[in-house]
Amino acid sequence: MKGLSTAEVEERRRQGLVNDSDVRTSRTYTDILVKNAFTPFNIILFVIGALLLIMGNLVSALSATGIIIVNILISTIQEMRAKRRLDKIELLIRPKVTVIRDGAEVVIDQNDVVKDDLIVLRAGDQAMVDGVLEECRSLEMDESLLTGESSTVRKEVGQTIYSGSICVIGEGYYTVTAFGDDSYASRMLSSAKKFTSKHTPLQMETGTVTKILMALAFVLMGISVIIEIIGRGSFSETLEVFVLCLDIVPIALFLLITLTYMIAAVRMSGSGVLLQRANSVESISHVDTVCMDKTGTITTNKLVFEQSFPFIEPVDAEHIASVFATTTGSRNRTVETLVSQYGESDAELVEEIQFSSSRKFSAVRVDDSGHRYCVYSGAWNVLRPHVSDPMSIDHIIKQESSKGLRTLIICRASDQSLYRGDEPVIPDLQPVSVISIRDEVRPDCRDTIEVFLQNDMDLKVISGDDPVTVDALFSIADIPGERKIISGPELEAMSSEERERAILETNIFGRMKPENKEEVIETLKRKGRYVAMIGDGVNDVKSLKSAQVGVALETGSGAALRIWSLSVITSQPFPRRWSKVGRPLQV
Repeated sequence: MKGLSTAEVEERRRQGLVNDSDVRTSRTYTDILVKNAFTPFNIILFVIGALLLIMGNLVSALSATGIIIVNILISTIQEMRAKRRLDKIELLIRPKVTVIRDGAEVVIDQNDVVKDDLIVLRAGDQAMVDGVLEECRSLEMDESLLTGESSTVRKEVGQTIYSGSICVIGEGYYTVTAFGDDSYASRMLSSAKKFTSKHTPLQMETGTVTKILMALAFVLMGISVIIEIIGRGSFSETLEVFVLCLDIVPIALFLLITLTYMIAAVRMSGSGVLLQRANSVESISHVDTVCMDKTGTITTNKLVFEQSFPFIEPVDAEHIASVFATTTGSRNRTVETLVSQYGESDAELVEEIQFSSSRKFSAVRVDDSGHRYCVYSGAWNVLRPHVSDPMSIDHIIKQESSKGLRTLIICRASDQSLYRGDEPVIPDLQPVSVISIRDEVRPDCRDTIEVFLQNDMDLKVISGDDPVTVDALFSIADIPGERKIISGPELEAMSSEERERAILETNIFGRMKPENKEEVIETLKRKGRYVAMIGDGVNDVKSLKSAQVGVALETGSGAALRIWSLSVITSQPFPRRWSKVGRPLQV
């Protein structure tokens, strides 16, 4: 596919057909000043101070407004400094789009997209603009941000790709038809783009106490007015009484909190941490439960072939593994490991089911030198019911998992359609081979996890891999503590009460789907936990957004990084101290 030429792009720019969507999440300088200065409490004090100044009582006017003015200045200057740095960072991590121009792929800023551009979508990419699908391969989109529907939507050529949707499986090319305010997401989610401020627990508690004292102060003011009227006092004296009544409100407390936030923010800036809102420095102290994905956090996400266990002639088993790795569109690290081990074949793809974290298997229907057949691969608990003699494979899986190795099962089936309607199907399968792959453990994993444990944080690993493998990795990394294990299917089979109890008691979750991960986070929050989630993949997006503290790794997928305005992006496997993490407010 050729896409637009350079001349066509320039012509559309001259016509103004360029994406003009505003993706900034930081506020304007005016907004920062207004939000800090003109609170209801500040306005009352400013009015009283102005009246006292008019009456010539400078000392009382300064008494009424002095501390508040200092508080406003500190908060405003801190947030303006943060805004300047945040805008610079935004230019580096703002969403990028891959387009086809002059027949070649080019990565551009989303604001450089023009109408009729041909955009490339791959797993983990988020659609930034609306368009019509021109070509695709097993493309499935997650439109839950737009529709609330949790299941993915299988797309066909000619259908619409909506901005805000995320490519979960497959790849495709679509032509831009609408962007900016004309896009579907902008029309529907315009209010969601507005900056919102959330309060930390300390601010909420302080605010409640202040409201009570303010109410009491107004009661005293009313009584004082009545007394002054009866006693025929002057207007100036009445205002001074107002100031005295307001003294019961701890105005200096707000200044002390602001100063504490500022000092902490300055100290954190030395380690490369930027706080858009000063109050986010306090929220991290409330975290009592840390949830994390295994891949990219406990492990380096580097896979190495270990060994294979063929169930047919070894040469044939290696060839079928090569056929699968060559033809599948699920180009993840596992498939890349197979290609490096077995090489590529000349087989041609006829039909495909790409891997997704929800169904946990993939399949290809191939034409291999005139011979057609299907190859399936995926999680053993999904494929096992379709294999005639699973016991021998059970033994291998258990053996390899106990060593901390992940296993890949390759099975063969006769030539038939992979779908029944729109639903993928699994026929009777013949096992071909079990392949074990080693996942490298991060060298600093043990030290980092010990930091969490020393700070009395409940640690939970939520992974899509076999829970036995995750447990073995903990043993390899020499991570201390008792471990309780459960799998996603076991969790789903429980009643709601049993599920809640299991989530609270378990610390290693395996074979977890994205919705399972999200359920764990929501359950913990409902039970009063203050939850942090660390992840890097498409399957972590929902749980990252659900958690009260979200940490998306810098090496993560585009979908995970794209929620950077609600979470932290870090190049470390975990933050060394919680001072490197921000709550999903405005960090």
